[in-house]
Amino acid sequence: MKEILQGIYHIQKLDDQIKSNQERLDQVPKEIAKLQEQLRESKGRLDEVTKQQAEQSKQRKTLEQEAEQTAANIKKHQTQLLSVKTNKEYSTMLHEIEGEKKKVSDLEEQILLIMESLDKLVLLEREERNALQIIEHGNLEKQKSIEQEGREAETKIEELKKAKQESLANLPKDILSLYDKVGRARNGTAAVAVKNGACGGCYGNLPTQLLNRIKDMDRIITCENCGRILIWQDPKQPE
Repeated sequence: MKEILQGIYHIQKLDDQIKSNQERLDQVPKEIAKLQEQLRESKGRLDEVTKQQAEQSKQRKTLEQEAEQTAANIKKHQTQLLSVKTNKEYSTMLHEIEGEKKKVSDLEEQILLIMESLDKLVLLEREERNALQIIEHGNLEKQKSIEQEGREAETKIEELKKAKQESLANLPKDILSLYDKVGRARNGTAAVAVKNGACGGCYGNLPTQLLNRIKDMDRIITCENCGRILIWQDPKQPE
């Protein structure tokens, strides 16, 4: 029975390693998706900056054309001043010219503000482009590393499953049935070592008499609290 109990615990440790490697493997697509989302966000920020540049450049061009047209109107009206015949017409024309000059001044102020904004956007574009390059390079290396870890985990899982199948052949079917039943009820942990006089699964303290029976390793003993199979190990023996 001692060999059977040791075999059960060996299978449990194999299952624990399979679970650990499977969890790592399951994280691979999530971590890659996170890297890709980082990249999309960075590209999105850069696209937004270039979009603002295009919009403001277009707005600047429209304002410049309007300012040029208004300046042309001023020259036209200044020429027309020479041919007006009444003081009222002259006064009206002067008022219109002053209004157009103010409009040009306002337009030039708007153009100046846009130019200042465009200068800032040039710097921001440079920052976002540099950031994107860093993310692209860094994420490419990270993705390669993550994918490599995934492949290693996948290979390890296959090796562990093969080792488990070989170990299963050495155990009685009724013992394996109990192991599977307890494992399904306890999230894959059917057998645990006794640690410091307590169950290694639920950490409930075990009576001294029960500890002595477990130590004999001559029968299957389960924890009264969690139902897991209890395995005795020499405290000096590594798990």
